[in-house]
Amino acid sequence: MTEEKKIKGNFPNLRFPEFEGEWEEIRLDDSCDKIGDGIHSTPKYDDTGDYFFINGNNFVKGKIIISESTKRITKTEAEKYNAHTLVENTILISINGTIGNLALYNGEPVMLGKSACYINPQKTQNRLFTFYQLSTNRISNYFTSELTGSTIKNLSLKSIRNTILYSPVSEEQEEIGEFLSLIDQRIETQSKIIEKYESLIKGIMDFHFKKSRRNVFFIKELGEYFNVMNLSKGDLSDNGKECILYGELFTTYGCVINEVKSRTTKDNCKLTLSSRNDLLFPSSTTVDAYSLISPSAILKEDIILGGDMFGIHINENFNNEYLSYLFNYIYKQELAKYAKGSTIIHLHYNEIRNAKIEIPSLEEQRKSVKVLRLLQEKIIIEKCLLQTSVKQKEYLLQQMFI
Repeated sequence: MTEEKKIKGNFPNLRFPEFEGEWEEIRLDDSCDKIGDGIHSTPKYDDTGDYFFINGNNFVKGKIIISESTKRITKTEAEKYNAHTLVENTILISINGTIGNLALYNGEPVMLGKSACYINPQKTQNRLFTFYQLSTNRISNYFTSELTGSTIKNLSLKSIRNTILYSPVSEEQEEIGEFLSLIDQRIETQSKIIEKYESLIKGIMDFHFKKSRRNVFFIKELGEYFNVMNLSKGDLSDNGKECILYGELFTTYGCVINEVKSRTTKDNCKLTLSSRNDLLFPSSTTVDAYSLISPSAILKEDIILGGDMFGIHINENFNNEYLSYLFNYIYKQELAKYAKGSTIIHLHYNEIRNAKIEIPSLEEQRKSVKVLRLLQEKIIIEKCLLQTSVKQKEYLLQQMFI
């Protein structure tokens, strides 16, 4: 790839060397056969139906995701409305509530609700190229500027049709689309590797817990609760002490990697975590409840915490090193029922302090953790590789499109 010379005109910053020339500015509507949305009423559900009634929340990471709660309908009901409008070239996007989630239609038996929009590019337009261009920050910012509604945001079909795209020759469209698709395949493969390791960990834990003797405790008996005060941007400084913010803390699996990106001049004892591997819990997050309840073990001494979280100083009569690992694999699902909220999930210490937990004997903990720690280290490596691919894709999306 080569960087495009900075001259006036519609040129991307980065492109394949065999291509040159200016990209054409077009409206999305002018490059499509049809753009529309789903029905604004409720279809007739049928638990034995062969089709699924989906909305924008079914679009996840470029795919249509069908869950157990997805309503079913008959083929006749689906084709009566909009199932027949979905074609080989269709791109789907969420336009109500959650905005901008994209998915590629691949022949799934579905019918669309009102929060789903379908985009059928013309055959002269490469579907993958259009899909990835709609994923860029430029388009996302445009969609945000066009939103209407106060409580529930809405993106109109008019705004979608008026979206400005930049279109090169078909050969360049195809090469860009295929290239980014290969990166997505790498990301998907890496995610499946991580899922397999996590499944293996769960199997090991289930095996050990079924055969081990366990003691029952309340969460409040583990140790002393402490709260973490938020750090603002004004509290950060390149010359200050190392600190971990909420977003940096809970991005790794079960622990904090020894790499702190932020520093702060704020020195508050309530914010400083000791080196005793205290258990930490995020207080709120936008992800699902099962991901929320995942305490982490701090691996560095005297690090200042600045984020929406709370923790427990484990009593000396518990081996907190082992406990921190066990929590990540067993108790997060048990504690998830105490989380509240839909879009933003909240967890409060008062809600879980009286929750009962079962702790295996120290010998069983040692056996479990010895294996789990090796697997966890492998997961951390795999997640770093995944994050590298994701960042690579994000960079390319911004550089390969105008």
